[in-house]
Amino acid sequence: MFKPLFSFLLLFSIFSPGLILQGQEAPVQISVDSIVSGRNNTMLDLMVTVHNTSATERNLSLLINGDSGLRIINDSRSLSLDAGEKAFLPVKIFIGKELPAGESLIRYTVLDGNTPVARSETLLTMDVRRELRLGAVEPQVMIFREGDSLKLSAQIFNNGNTTEETQLIAQFPNIYGRAITLNRKVTMEPFSSQTVTFSTVVDRELLNIEVFTVNIAGLNRNREFFGNTMVTVQNASSNRKYIDPSQVSSLLNRISPNRLRLSTRNTIEGSDASYLADGHTEFYLKNLEGTLSFNAVYRPEQFEPLYLSNTWLDLKNGNTAVRLGNLNTSGLERNLYGRGISFTETNDEAKPRISVGAMDKSYNLAEPLQNNRGYSAFGTTAFQMGEKSQAEQMVVFDRESDQQHFIFMNTYRYRNEQKTSLDIKLGYGNSSAFNEGMQKSSLAGGLDFRTSLGNYHLNTSGFYSSGYYPGLRRGNTYFDQRISRNFTKQNVWMAFSYNRYRPEYVIPSLFGSQHSEQISIEGGTQFQLTKKLSLNMSPKWKKEMANTFLQGSTALHPLTFNSQLLNTTLSYSPQKSHFIQFSFQQGLSEFAGITPLAYIHRSQVNWNIGKFSVNGTYQKGNFMLYEGQFGGELSRNTEKLSAQASYQSEFLNQRLSLQLNSMFSYDLYSGTNLGGMMNAEYKLGRKTLLQASFNHMRYSGQYYKGAYSFYQLGVQQLLPELGEKGSPDSGTLQVFLYRDLNNNRVYDPLIDEPASGIRISINNARFITDEKGYVQYRKVPYGSYRIRPEDSQWFAAQTVAEINQKTQLLNIPLEKAGLVRGKFQYESTGIHQFEVFAYYSGIPLIFQDAFGTRYTFYANEKGEFHGYLPVGRYDVETNAAALQKNVYAAPHRLTIDVKADETNLLETIILKVREKKVEIRKFGE
Repeated sequence: MFKPLFSFLLLFSIFSPGLILQGQEAPVQISVDSIVSGRNNTMLDLMVTVHNTSATERNLSLLINGDSGLRIINDSRSLSLDAGEKAFLPVKIFIGKELPAGESLIRYTVLDGNTPVARSETLLTMDVRRELRLGAVEPQVMIFREGDSLKLSAQIFNNGNTTEETQLIAQFPNIYGRAITLNRKVTMEPFSSQTVTFSTVVDRELLNIEVFTVNIAGLNRNREFFGNTMVTVQNASSNRKYIDPSQVSSLLNRISPNRLRLSTRNTIEGSDASYLADGHTEFYLKNLEGTLSFNAVYRPEQFEPLYLSNTWLDLKNGNTAVRLGNLNTSGLERNLYGRGISFTETNDEAKPRISVGAMDKSYNLAEPLQNNRGYSAFGTTAFQMGEKSQAEQMVVFDRESDQQHFIFMNTYRYRNEQKTSLDIKLGYGNSSAFNEGMQKSSLAGGLDFRTSLGNYHLNTSGFYSSGYYPGLRRGNTYFDQRISRNFTKQNVWMAFSYNRYRPEYVIPSLFGSQHSEQISIEGGTQFQLTKKLSLNMSPKWKKEMANTFLQGSTALHPLTFNSQLLNTTLSYSPQKSHFIQFSFQQGLSEFAGITPLAYIHRSQVNWNIGKFSVNGTYQKGNFMLYEGQFGGELSRNTEKLSAQASYQSEFLNQRLSLQLNSMFSYDLYSGTNLGGMMNAEYKLGRKTLLQASFNHMRYSGQYYKGAYSFYQLGVQQLLPELGEKGSPDSGTLQVFLYRDLNNNRVYDPLIDEPASGIRISINNARFITDEKGYVQYRKVPYGSYRIRPEDSQWFAAQTVAEINQKTQLLNIPLEKAGLVRGKFQYESTGIHQFEVFAYYSGIPLIFQDAFGTRYTFYANEKGEFHGYLPVGRYDVETNAAALQKNVYAAPHRLTIDVKADETNLLETIILKVREKKVEIRKFGE
């Protein structure tokens, strides 16, 4: 048993002397740092100690090796150590940029001859270095044909020492309401690069865009942004219309305005089922621009089943516009609506701007023309009185079934560098009742003044109208004064407001006219507590007076309502899409002489985070006069609670849009309401939109209770645009490119070839010729255009075309070209020559062909020149006027035959310097 064991140990000791040494005291010991840390592209310094612990002198060698990526400056050493002697050996190791993060080993071996006598290791821990970069392979690409593949390439560089999981997102702009987002996930090894290509099909919508930009962004494994690059996509289609370069970005997201929508609604209590159709279209006929909009509702169970409203036809020619159909005015002193016609002349500032219209007072176009509702007419003018002031006039006539009204208003406006504005109004009104009723004249006037003085801002607004004034602000007197002061992080303001409402009517009410009056004084401050947190505080005193009906009485009774409030609002916005606002109002209120002062408070919370929002309000007590009235009774027990929540998002690559809303409200007097709503839209293709909505509401109160559900289903279809909008002075430029194979600059269909697929620029617009060699540029404003073909093998000089007719054809020959090279060289003519500087840069050389076309080359700083010329014979001439004084070219004229597909060398042109005239006399003369 022991003999085999002894034999095994003997053999093991022969072949593994180093292991035997570990079981005994080794004759040589080595020591070095066992753990170190490092960074890429740095030098690591270590100290290795070798100790001869034996009793004899030893001749040793030290070998050092490491993992890939470590470069040991001196990886072997020879040393002789006496008995007991120590050697201290400095070691330098360069850590390459390709060494990955993590742990690497540096190994040391001491040899006595060929026998290892000592070993050691150093564990190198590499700090993680993350460095990702992103760049575009081609910053600009072209599209020119429907159905082709648009390919966009970006290159990722991982210059870090760790493996990265990355994601690239190519974001196209929102084109015609269609968002395109492409994603690619890429694993990047340390110190590597990779090209990632995104592709999408070129469709008609893309070809309708002149130029757009695709943004490619990079995210690392933590969804952190590490870089982005942009690729410009240029439309090079051979047949397209002119787009003003200044409007390219504004037209990018433009959705076709032409649409048709059909929908239906269910039957709910008090309303029959209905079918709806609405549409909008814009069209262009030569110099005429038109817009047709309509909205139709069909209820088969109604006496008049068809209701046609919000329907009109607009026609515009230059500055003149006409609208026929439904009219709904805004900005007038009286609201007018109905069906009729209006005319507008929008002249420049030097001429008056005029608008007039007339209508009957029925808004349903499907209703018969005979009706007894009445009719209306209006007219407005505006003209500049100077650079900063403008005068406006307005006339309104409104006839109803039992009365009629007339208003004439003048307005003066002044604007001074947007710091001061002044509006002054003065008008006259007249109202009369039919059947020998009253007739009353009235006056109205107003003032609006705003100005800034340093950090102070002053706003003053006032208006007065007598009781019978037939405008929107009948019997209204108000004055509002506000002053504010801006500080670096704070704003302070104070305001006073007075509002009096005492209307009178030419046909009096049986119960008399309701009057009201309100006075308020308030102030406040708003300041930033932090960058994301702001605070607003404002106290307010308010007094309201009105006459109203009380329970059990048909007479109007005067009421006075007083309140004193303090409003505090705290706003916090930690992120762009995250917003929280809390508002708390508190104070005292009373109905003077009826209810005692009572504490009131109202709290409101608004929270928006991403696609979700919620808000809620709770109120206890009366904040306004009308809140304390219910059924003719006055109370101080008003209590309200309301809450709303909404969520909206997009799914299926933004094809499905979903919006959810819910609401709850409680009022002590009116009861409880609970409801929910859902709206959904699905893009079926790029021009068809399916729409659905559902609403459900439950309500209960002191006098009523019930519920209803409402749904609507519909489809919307985008329609093609009719005609093209363009300047009246515009035309179509047709460019025909052909390869002039016989070099006669005349197109011969039996010899020459149409040049298809050639890039060409017209001013800054890029094109690629079609299969027949044509480019068609439509709706081009009259003027001069530079046309330059771009081909390295075929030559065509830049052409300037003057567009001054509706259709203009330009033929451009492409000629086979050859490279021409040559040089200038100064030559000394003698010791008596004039002194000149030997410079060459910019010396022109003129080449003229048999057609008389001249081409000019310019020498560089070394006197060399080169360029491409069409094949043929040329007379070459140095422009003597461009040479220095007393310098001339020899020879002055040359001839060269340019051949295709080869380098054509021109004879060196010698620049000689003239000699001075020197008079030589003999000695003694």
